[in-house]
Amino acid sequence: MRKRIVSFAAAAALAVSALSLQAFAQGGVPKIQYLPFGIAEPTNVSISYLEGRDSLNTCEISYSQSEEMSEWASRYADEQEHDKVIEELEKLGLRDASITAQIDWSLDSQDDWKCDQYWTTGGYDSAMVQHLNEWAYISASYSPEITNTEWIFRGMGNANDPEDAIWNGFHGPGGDYKGWKDVLKNGQYSLVTTEDGEKHAKIDFKKHTLYTRVRWLVTLTPDQDGAKDSMITSPWSEVAAVGKDAEKIEPIKAEDLDAPAISNLHYTDKESGNYPVIGFKLDVTDKLSKQLAQASGTQGYIRLKVEARLKGAAEWTELQGDWTIKAGDMELALQTLAEKEGNNIKAGTPIQLRARYECSQTGLDDIYSPWTTLTFSAEVAERIAGDNRYGTAAEIAKAAFPSGAETVVLANGLTFADALAGVPLAADLQAPILLAATNSLPRETTNAIEKLGAKNVIILGGESAISKKVEKTLEDNKLTVTRLAGDSRFGTAAAIADELNKEPEEIFFVWALNAADALSVGGVAATKNAPIIYLTTKGKLNADTEAYLKTVKGKVKNAYVIGGESVIDNDMMKQAGDALGLKAGETITRVAGKNRYETCVAVNTTFASVLTGTGICVAKGLDFPDALAGGVYAAVNKEPLFLADGSKLQDCQSEYLKAKKATRLSVFGGIGAVPDNLVRIIENAGK
Repeated sequence: MRKRIVSFAAAAALAVSALSLQAFAQGGVPKIQYLPFGIAEPTNVSISYLEGRDSLNTCEISYSQSEEMSEWASRYADEQEHDKVIEELEKLGLRDASITAQIDWSLDSQDDWKCDQYWTTGGYDSAMVQHLNEWAYISASYSPEITNTEWIFRGMGNANDPEDAIWNGFHGPGGDYKGWKDVLKNGQYSLVTTEDGEKHAKIDFKKHTLYTRVRWLVTLTPDQDGAKDSMITSPWSEVAAVGKDAEKIEPIKAEDLDAPAISNLHYTDKESGNYPVIGFKLDVTDKLSKQLAQASGTQGYIRLKVEARLKGAAEWTELQGDWTIKAGDMELALQTLAEKEGNNIKAGTPIQLRARYECSQTGLDDIYSPWTTLTFSAEVAERIAGDNRYGTAAEIAKAAFPSGAETVVLANGLTFADALAGVPLAADLQAPILLAATNSLPRETTNAIEKLGAKNVIILGGESAISKKVEKTLEDNKLTVTRLAGDSRFGTAAAIADELNKEPEEIFFVWALNAADALSVGGVAATKNAPIIYLTTKGKLNADTEAYLKTVKGKVKNAYVIGGESVIDNDMMKQAGDALGLKAGETITRVAGKNRYETCVAVNTTFASVLTGTGICVAKGLDFPDALAGGVYAAVNKEPLFLADGSKLQDCQSEYLKAKKATRLSVFGGIGAVPDNLVRIIENAGK
């Protein structure tokens, strides 16, 4: 079914896409550019009558959400992920975001829906006068589970009590709302007297039909004191019905229940009662979402059954956990398996895990899907990390040059420009890149210089990048110091390029103001002994850049622009080519993708002929220090640099890893930079 696009339920109903929010509601609320997740109407809505339950008319309605919403909600509810989610919201200009479901209904027709303007105000008007009663399901159940359920049409009040506001409504100070007596029409119910003398409305679902529909209500709280919350609603779902004219819900057959789509079995960084916690990813297909609703419509359920065993063992052990169906990462402690194996299981122990679905339907025997089995074995990843960016750079340096290095290259650790331009020079000199603060040498950097046995230090950038004080500290330690610098990052890049190769046959152009695309190319440029030069987006060539290009005019045969037209436009690209004096048969080529990750894959694919190493170097894509220091390591090993973030890979990344089939991963930075979970995903994608 085609997903419809979300819309505002505010002063003006403004259409937005499922991923981007073009404008905020009226009323002084700041403009927000993006939602943290896409929202589409609930799907797979079903409803059933729970005869004999807690009231005369109780019905259960179930409804499914998208995998994207389920994953976001799971992260929001997870203690370790919650703070990261809040940080992501803050970057979008939000303090918080919450989701609830709203359930609308109409009895005996589909033209008597109850939703009105108060459904997006919590039932109150601007004077805080209440206008909705318990028959208005404006805030129904919501959880990370793919399928949510809610009981509706429960207690309707006592018709024998004239002061029962649930049945009679209320009209007075602080409230003006209808009761069940007002929203149910004559002939739609009968009054039944209970043993205690109360009278309750009963709807005969053999004679009447209840129609229902569901939508999501997202409440966005701006990160601005005094700003108003904004309400965004999805479209309504398709209509579901129970009663006289409703279609019968058919039970699920065993042959239609597919094996679980699980992947990425891994150990997490968590423990539960001293037992290791494992995780795996569950993909919820459209077919399964429909079956979840189908089972709920027959007052049943579908749950996961999960078992594990030591790799090579014969017997399986059932694992205890919350096996409700939700998209994304599922986690559980290996307590039952560890206890069975004499508590000899620790993080990293090779295990096998298998899962299947159990489907229970009222009045029928339980049915089961086939099993899906995963194996966790030895890791192919090696993490190279320190306690901070300076420590990580030091560890990368020692890993790249285990026998030491006579020269080290020193750059400012808080800005990317000088270090990025210096990667080809550092690789050419067989020198690692280490990082410093403007006015001090971190202990990690000092120790690395000593450990490597370096005698020479090349400082990149002027004194505003690394001060004279740091230079003197190095000289006091009997090191020979050379500084390569210009008046700006353009001039410094030109100075580095001139030092690297006075007759380059190839050259790489990158955007001067952001490292996003440029990070990918440092190691490639180094393998080609080619300089990295900065360009602006548009306008005229920078004077330092132009002056340098004149010195290599006629020597460069191939030039490359890394990144799309939004960062370096075609006119700027042409100016660079003209300044190089490129002739017929000599080219300037753009290598780019839609984002930094696609650009990274494009770079690695385009220059695969020089990236002959069998491994892959992995670094955080949303920050630069680890990728810059790792550029030299990647060049030394002729391995591609792979940028990754978050909890999933883009399709192009997965395809690249599958084709590359790396025999090892070198992961730069700690779990805060590249989480173990993401490392496992990358490992599995390459198998």
